[in-house]
Amino acid sequence: MKVTLVTPYLGKYGGQERVTYELFLYLKDKYRVQVLTQKVDSTVLKEYRKYIIRVPYFPGAPQFFNDIIHLIFFTYYSKKWKDCLIHFNGCNAFVRHHINTIHHCHSAWLRSLPNIREPILRKLYHIVYSYINASLEGYIIKKLAKTIVAVSEKVKRELIEDVGIPEGNIKVIYNGVDIQVFHPLPGNKKEEDYLKTLYPYKKGDFILLFAGDMRRALKGVDTILKMAEILDNQNIVILLAGSKKGNIFWKKLKTIKNSRLFFIGYRKDLDAIMRNADVFVFPTRYEACSLVILEAMASGLPVITSKPEINGAAELIDNGINGFIMKDNTDPYELKEIVLNIFKNPSMKMKIGKNARETALKYTWENMAKKYEKLYMEILG
Repeated sequence: MKVTLVTPYLGKYGGQERVTYELFLYLKDKYRVQVLTQKVDSTVLKEYRKYIIRVPYFPGAPQFFNDIIHLIFFTYYSKKWKDCLIHFNGCNAFVRHHINTIHHCHSAWLRSLPNIREPILRKLYHIVYSYINASLEGYIIKKLAKTIVAVSEKVKRELIEDVGIPEGNIKVIYNGVDIQVFHPLPGNKKEEDYLKTLYPYKKGDFILLFAGDMRRALKGVDTILKMAEILDNQNIVILLAGSKKGNIFWKKLKTIKNSRLFFIGYRKDLDAIMRNADVFVFPTRYEACSLVILEAMASGLPVITSKPEINGAAELIDNGINGFIMKDNTDPYELKEIVLNIFKNPSMKMKIGKNARETALKYTWENMAKKYEKLYMEILG
């Protein structure tokens, strides 16, 4: 079997690019595989250059310009490969293809955009950009894809209700996680010397961790900051991991009167941070199937997040059993109550963390890839 994976990005970090990368790793030694992409991590390109076909990418150009470039080149290349299974990831090209994995439903996302706080010009750009993507999405998915894969039941519902895809044309395959990289510490003992490199660590600190984009109020950082202002407990530490570039909360961070709130920047050692944290907090306003939720669960952390209607990865959480679901992800008082409940009940925290890890073990990258492999076989007969 020859397989062509088509994706705008390929890499070891991120969402869609990581999912495609892990699928590629599984397939490459079993089948003839090639990846058509526009942007690829340098380390991945160096190691797997012979498998990768790159189209032009212009780093300084607007995203919309690069999207047009990849549509043109992806369409050109994909039309040449009639002898292989073609697996798209989103609105990649105007070509008939066997599978299209939808990591983000732009038509549904458009409805959420007006409620996301961000600079007005950036919001206008995102609305126009998402409208165009939603239009392309509707045509390419409905007219050119044979089978559609949604990364959560949430995305499946959105494809049915917002795009008009028949339910029988959609399969659900959840994303995966590396359970060897993301795992709890033996005995749950913190690495104190390591923590001292992150912030002024004190023995006995109870660490809440957030990791995500802070360029707009999408991931729920504003809810966490509001909770920090009303959280009067010096034993509870809040660590915020994310890039400082474009961070709309940077000024707010400096004014909050909570000496135990720390911004630790963008991190590539998130696995180590998670192993040393106590709780992962992610009150997002929209998420298809966040990888960071699975990573936190694999690390044995109780996760506090939004409802499954908002965050697709929350479909894997049974409230109070292997994590916590907020009734209102914008309510800092509810978040504070959940945090204090976990803080006051260490045995409950341990049990829920263990259950979270057991849940994550079912969603390895290998298990995800095998489901795609099975789907390939079904399509090819």
